[in-house]
Amino acid sequence: MLRRILETQSRKKSFISSVLSSYIFMGILMLGQIVVVPVYIGTFGEYEFGIVAILLSIINFAVVGIAWISGGALRLLGELAGVEDRNRFNEAYGEVRNIYVGYGLILAAVALIVVALLGLRLKADTSAITPHVQYTISLTAIYLVIFFYVAAVRLALIAKEMQGKANWMQVFGQLGYIGATLLLIRYYPFIYIVPISLLIGGVISLLIGLWFLRCREVYGPLGLGNNRAWVRERLLGRTGLGFFIHGFFVLGMLADPAIIGYLSGPKQAAMLYVSWKIGESIVHCNWKLAESLAPYIIRLDSEGRNDRLRIVLLKVERVVRRCATGGAVLYIIAGKRMVQIWVGIENAPQEWYVYWFAGGAIYWLSISRLPIVYASAQIQLQKLIKVQAVDFFGKLFVILALYRPLGFASVLIGINVVRACGVQRMYYSIMRQAMYKN
Repeated sequence: MLRRILETQSRKKSFISSVLSSYIFMGILMLGQIVVVPVYIGTFGEYEFGIVAILLSIINFAVVGIAWISGGALRLLGELAGVEDRNRFNEAYGEVRNIYVGYGLILAAVALIVVALLGLRLKADTSAITPHVQYTISLTAIYLVIFFYVAAVRLALIAKEMQGKANWMQVFGQLGYIGATLLLIRYYPFIYIVPISLLIGGVISLLIGLWFLRCREVYGPLGLGNNRAWVRERLLGRTGLGFFIHGFFVLGMLADPAIIGYLSGPKQAAMLYVSWKIGESIVHCNWKLAESLAPYIIRLDSEGRNDRLRIVLLKVERVVRRCATGGAVLYIIAGKRMVQIWVGIENAPQEWYVYWFAGGAIYWLSISRLPIVYASAQIQLQKLIKVQAVDFFGKLFVILALYRPLGFASVLIGINVVRACGVQRMYYSIMRQAMYKN
């Protein structure tokens, strides 16, 4: 299978390195959750941990504001790396990097404004708002700038078919975050340790990523010079808007703790976090194979070799379905016990149906990633966005209908109901039409 798509030994090694390092990163990520979440709950309590869960969800969702550029940027950088046009690649990377960092600075400014407003409420004797919450948001503002710089560097590495190194960059950053958390929380048991640890991990990722990227060669000078106007013209327009909407719905699917936290409060957000985090990690593990194909899909599509790509996608689809089924069955059978071991029996949801619906969500979300990655790489955005809109708003409707009697479980039920009612078939119809369009 690898020979049919990668064709050269170097590409084969790059792809294998990408997949293996992806799973190593997921393993470290899961280990981090296993280690730090019980520490957070034991140190902060359910209420403050709920605030942390909401904050982390908002950080992930904040990416939507820059999502309009990510797909188009990866496509552009991948094409330039493929033809080995170093000068234009440097120009494009510099522009993308500046936009990402600029967006991070804007979000940081917004976060600091929120801190100022919370300070006014604090003076008005609002008991739910503490100085520690203010410190946490302020430090998160700094982290956001590093977070988006790292995202731009990772895009450049992936475009240069250096996905393995992009994953290792994240691995070492995650290890730095875990180590900083365990060290600092012993002496400063406050929630602002979370963004401090994230910031330490982000700086480690950035330094390693720049080293991998060889920033002496791919420097992308600061500023928005006229010589890079062609980059902005390529990234803006209908395609950029399409990627923005696509990114909104992708990240909207990851904002469930923030949604349920707004509707039912931080404790329900914390319950969703602990009941679904292991399942979500299984989903991300199943996504890695599809996501690792993205730069090769772009390359083969730009070269017009759809027949070669079609064969591989069909084989990958079968592998993904088997992994999705195995992950779903595992969580249905052992999910409750896994969560109890992780956070303790007293902190784990006891309702059996939570784990059944979580298992179903693992299956549906796992098998949907391949058609999404493929349609995004081929810029088949119009139909994809329509399906994502049905998916997102359908799930939101179920949540709004059920959150009062069922709380956080309404999120997991919503995923199953919407996908089983035809949305999953719609996702695969997009990939089938795109694959056989020629």
